Amino acid sequence: MVKTVTSIGLQLPYFGKNNEVNLAQFLESTVQSAQQSGFDSIWVMDHLFQIPFVGTSEDPMLEAYTALSFMAAKSSKIKLGALVTAVIHRNPALLAKITTSLDVLSNGRAILGIGASWFDLEQDSFGYEKTSFKERFERLEEALKIIKALFSQEAPSFEGKYYKIKNCYNNPRPISEGGPPILIGGSGEKKTLALVAKYADACNLFGSGETLKHKLEILKQHCKNFGRDPREITVTQLATLITDSDQKMLEDKIESAIKLRPVLNQAELKERALVGSPDEIITEIKKRQEIGLNGIIVNFAGIPSEKDITLAGEILTKAFS
Repeated sequence: MVKTVTSIGLQLPYFGKNNEVNLAQFLESTVQSAQQSGFDSIWVMDHLFQIPFVGTSEDPMLEAYTALSFMAAKSSKIKLGALVTAVIHRNPALLAKITTSLDVLSNGRAILGIGASWFDLEQDSFGYEKTSFKERFERLEEALKIIKALFSQEAPSFEGKYYKIKNCYNNPRPISEGGPPILIGGSGEKKTLALVAKYADACNLFGSGETLKHKLEILKQHCKNFGRDPREITVTQLATLITDSDQKMLEDKIESAIKLRPVLNQAELKERALVGSPDEIITEIKKRQEIGLNGIIVNFAGIPSEKDITLAGEILTKAFS
């Protein structure tokens, strides 16, 4: 069964500086603006404090599933997910329960985004056990097995190297048949894309059109190895959107984005951002669709205004029409 995941998504990675934003009002107005502007999904990061690509450690950061539950209550049709859940932050059976609860309370709108996790500083600070790169991917595969079992079976048992469950109930059952769709984030060619081919309904990749084309060739080979039709997997990308129809305003926005997020230097813009006029953005996305892109998830370098969200919705809707 092919599960519909997303075609147009909005990610919220930044919540301003301390006391700069009323967070409840921001989430409510943003999810409602996104829903009204044609977005079919909204996402938050699963970080416990802000990451260096976006801000400073002292900046506000909301717990992902609390924020998603709040936005579920303030919306009616937009899908909700974490881009992406860090596998070591929660016991996988508990994560399945949390995601199922979100699915039930949102009437079937949950998406489970998950990845191997990477932010050592954050995890050391919160007292998580130190894990190697290899162990994180082993944990991710065990977690995927447990979560898929709890989404689809009555009382499964599992015993692995890191996790085990015994006659584990997950009631009420998810609204979505077989459970919420699973999106695996990351572009690692040997491990991540193999797990996508084996377990996921969707993937989220970074990079330019050239990078996307290369990654999809790798994914197709993994699908062939597992006997999977790659067309069953929704291919999405995350990008920072920087656009304006006025060239001077666009240049000012690029400068502001680089100032706020130094990682978005000129060399990185091609890989991490969609930059240009609305027509140029539409043309670029359509080129990537020809390569195999099914969905785009955008964020902004800063707090998006209602105008930003409305314009982004118009551009992305046209790109996928």
